[in-house]
Amino acid sequence: MTAQIKTTITALALILLPLRSYAQDTTPATPPPPSATELISSYRFGEAANTLRSQIRAAREAGSPTGRLEKDLRTATLGESMLRATERVTIVDSISCSRDALFSLLRLSEECGRVAPATAFTDLGFSIDGATVFQNALQNTLFFARKDAAGKKKLFSSNRLANNTWTTPEPIALTSSEDATQDYPYLCADGRTLYFAAQGTESLGGYDIFVTRYDTETRSYLRPENVGMPFNSPANDYLMLIDDASGLGWFVTDRRQPASKVCVYCFVPNESREVFGENTNSAALRRAARLLRMADFQTDKPALTAARERLDALRSNKGRAAKAADFIVVSNDLVYGSPAAFRNETARRIAQQWSESKTQLQTDCDTLDKLRAQYATANAAERATLKDEILRLERQTLDTERSLQTMEKNMRAAELGK
Repeated sequence: MTAQIKTTITALALILLPLRSYAQDTTPATPPPPSATELISSYRFGEAANTLRSQIRAAREAGSPTGRLEKDLRTATLGESMLRATERVTIVDSISCSRDALFSLLRLSEECGRVAPATAFTDLGFSIDGATVFQNALQNTLFFARKDAAGKKKLFSSNRLANNTWTTPEPIALTSSEDATQDYPYLCADGRTLYFAAQGTESLGGYDIFVTRYDTETRSYLRPENVGMPFNSPANDYLMLIDDASGLGWFVTDRRQPASKVCVYCFVPNESREVFGENTNSAALRRAARLLRMADFQTDKPALTAARERLDALRSNKGRAAKAADFIVVSNDLVYGSPAAFRNETARRIAQQWSESKTQLQTDCDTLDKLRAQYATANAAERATLKDEILRLERQTLDTERSLQTMEKNMRAAELGK
């Protein structure tokens, strides 16, 4: 090989070397696998759980603490079970608003009471530590959160006496995790179904919405249940309000919202829980659970149209809540304004009895409140007489409530031909 050829090869090598190095340097690096936190945020709970189990094993072998990893694993495991049971509901509307404007959007029928910020209640004679207060339609009962002896926010109630003073707050005994912080209560018009938000080991993340029901036989609330997805998320989910009179519900969440805002969803509550079918692929199920696309919850067009009409009726009252008598909910897409609207004769007759019984129940409840107020200030002889009458009325109202439930089922079945 001549000297000239060697010189040429050397020159070419010097030219190609940086090009080869440049090609190697610009090869895209393999991205790192997503973290457990990222997997949970994207609702890939099963993958997150597997990742966390591996990390826990490695941490134990290294003698490192695993507390935070185990907490995240509980979240991933809970999320995986909730994801499989994501409820299919009809969502009517969603509005992003400031936290201050929230309460102006929560339109309830008259018999459902109201939910208001705690700052709206003053001169009660006691402090309220929670964010919101529920006041029943008769305006003689409050549900709210305040700190217990351990410094945790728990739910309490207070009743108004005849002299317009309020009783000392009594704790609402709920069988749930002791570490949970409770707030945002709402008692349905049936007087037994209680929704609230809790933040603890049984929550997916931040506050989750729970529901419990009062057992009149044991005189205690049943163990609260997490209402699941799409209502709950790894973010904060605060309020759930169910308006049986209008057949509408609301829930409030701060998912995908800036710090100063929340999103208010209006939906049609199911009479019985309906979930997305087994044929729903995992990506579509995650999308629905995250509430990423409203179209996933607006497939029942008749129910959606009827619900929008009811929502417009509530909003058009310009701040005045609609009366319960304005609506009789037969099904998600069938609502009547009075018993006379029923087409089936048997259903119409039952609906008339139902309407009269509701009026009588309200009268009995009013009388019962007055008797209880009298009992509080009566002497021993008067209390003996009042006690018998109070017990009689309590039994009567309980029987009426049970009868109303039966009549509701029968009138709907007769009208729908079931």
